[in-house]
This record gives sequence, C-alpha cells and structure tokens, in this order.
Amino acid sequence: MIELPKRVREHALGIAPERLPVCVYDLPRLDEEVRCLAGLLPEGIEAYLSLHDPPPGMAAALAPHVSGFEVSSTCALRGLRRELPRAPAALRGPGKGHDEICEVLSSDGTAIHVDSTGELRLVAYCAERARRDADVLLRVDPPAEDGEPDPVDGDGAGAGMDLAALVECAEVLRSDSRIRLRGFSADMRPGLDAKPLARRVRQLVRCLRPWAKMFGVAEPRYAIGGGRLGRPHADGAVFDWQEYGARLAEIPAPGETLRVTPAAHPGAWCGWYLTLVVDVKRNHGRAYAVVAGGTRLADAVAGESGCATPGVVALDGGWDRPWPRPELREESVTVTVHRSGREQVLLRDIPVDRLRTGDVLAFPCVGSAAAERPPSAPQVHCLTS
Repeated sequence: MIELPKRVREHALGIAPERLPVCVYDLPRLDEEVRCLAGLLPEGIEAYLSLHDPPPGMAAALAPHVSGFEVSSTCALRGLRRELPRAPAALRGPGKGHDEICEVLSSDGTAIHVDSTGELRLVAYCAERARRDADVLLRVDPPAEDGEPDPVDGDGAGAGMDLAALVECAEVLRSDSRIRLRGFSADMRPGLDAKPLARRVRQLVRCLRPWAKMFGVAEPRYAIGGGRLGRPHADGAVFDWQEYGARLAEIPAPGETLRVTPAAHPGAWCGWYLTLVVDVKRNHGRAYAVVAGGTRLADAVAGESGCATPGVVALDGGWDRPWPRPELREESVTVTVHRSGREQVLLRDIPVDRLRTGDVLAFPCVGSAAAERPPSAPQVHCLTS
C-alpha cells in the first residue's frame, strides 16, 4: 500500500461512510506539479493543459503557470469560462457537432482543432452564418517510424488527417475568408521518453513547415500532445521535462510557436478516488476485499498499465454491527469491485498490514473517469489547503 498525502488522509477521515465514494483533488499538489513544469520549459515554449471536466478551482490553480487550456467538450469550456473568461483555449476531439462549433465561435479566445475536411467545412459554414472568424489548427497524424504500426492501427484511429486530407483542406481554405488557420496540432505516440519524443517532434515540424508556407501561415503554431506528468510509472520512471524542453527549444524557427500539452489530464496528477471497503473475506485460501464504486471506480483507477496501488485509511468508527469486525492482517489481498452483477478484479495480491470492512481505500485517479464525469459520477471535493 502507498502512503497518502497528509491532506488527502485527513480529508478522508472526515467523510461519513455513507457519502462514499468521492473524488478528491489535491489542488496545492497540482499547483506544485504545474509550477515545476513551467520552470523546466524554456522561454518560448508554450504549455497548455487538458481540462476535460474541471472541478471548481482547478483552472484557477493552473492558470498562473500555463499559456492556455485544451478542452474536449463545450461543457468543459463553459466550466473553464466561469473561472477564466479570457484564458486562451482550444476545443479538441473528433466528431464536433454544429451546436458545439457555434458555441466555440461565441467564446472569445477559443480555437478549434479540426480533425477532418468535413469538420473544416462545418466550421466554415457555422462561421459564415454567425459572421464570426474562426481560429483553427489542423490536426495531423504524426508519421510512423520503421517497424511501427500506422497511426490508424492504434487507439487514435481516424482522429487526425493524412496528407491527402491536407490537400482538400487547402481547397476549403482558399474559398473561405472566415477561417483563420493558425497552425497544426498532433498527438505523439504514447510512452516515449524525452529524447525520442523530441526527435519525432522535430521531424514532424520539418514536415509541416512547407504546408504552413503553402497555406500562407506567416507565424505558425505547432501544438504537440505528449510527455508524462505526475505520478511515476510502476517501474519508477519519470519523464524528463528538462531534457525535453531543452531539445524542443532548438526546433522553432523565427516566428514559429511550439506548444506542448502533457498527455495526462490534471486529475491523474492530483486526483484520488476514495471508496468504502464493503467486505473482506477468504476464498480457497486467498484474501479478498470488495469495494464500492462499480463502473466509475474501475474506469477511474485503471490506466494503460493497470490500476495503481491504493492507500488505506483506517476508519476506527466505521463499524456498528453486533458481531466482530472482519479484518485481514499482514497478507496479500486481491481487490475487487461489484460491476454489472459480478465482481471485477482491480488488483491482485497487494500486501496490506491491516484492512477491515468499513475502512477506506484511496486509489490514485489515472483512468478515463477522472477526465469525463457524467451526472452519475461521485461527488468531487477540491482540497485547497
């Protein structure tokens, strides 16, 4: 089990069990993390952060250290604008609809990452009808290196554009004066360390410069997604932002702007999913702990490399039954969650000193549910001190 930050542990001790599960965001920790990032990036390299569904206070905590924000929905954009009405922002993600684009056009300082020629035509149509100019960046797929699968074979299939699509975009841009092309965006292949990632960024910018010239973009921006920030990987590896920034500083030509967006959303750096242990038991000689949370928990704590190890918060007043409180001591425990009528294994054989029914497990938020929060999601608590 991991050691929880003091703020998170103290907050967990004050939550009534019936209010669990909840998501807790440690905003001072987030401020520290992003302040460190800003200090490692050289002057001239912009830092944007993804805010998929920012809880109150998160955007304001981040704003002093970054150049702007990326959002993946107009709901997130509205949340951002409530706190920061004038902060630079960009709407990203495929399949944007008419109403979403119109809302972005009415939000000053918001650009659109365009994922297809059809989407570019829709932006042009909406901009003409609204009689407003639209700032756009064309999202491209970075080329694969020898031995790697094509971008369309990965998880981001169809999310960007190839060179043929850029040719079509040129035709649209020539015929529409409402579109202001600002540059290009791309999400780099995940899992790369600083040196190979910077090398690929350099190659991509070299490929895109002739297109920027052809499109008549005098001062192009290159918005690059990639690089890890926050908790180390399971093997303890961390992303070297200082080396990455130093290598990126060599890339932009005069008049060009290079923008970086870390791959993970801020909830993955400072978020914790607190949930109740509803049962502990043994079966065929193995110890199990069943926790509440269902689909939301499984999605929130499961990342690319599986679930992160949780911490334990012992609730000494969390038992009011007339029989002895079940507990597990100094053994390996498999953690499961009730999901769709069956138990789903979250973690196998994690060592625990002591775990009881009615205690709290605190999982680091690393998965998709920390980014996208539907109405059924748990309450969010933001710690400010």
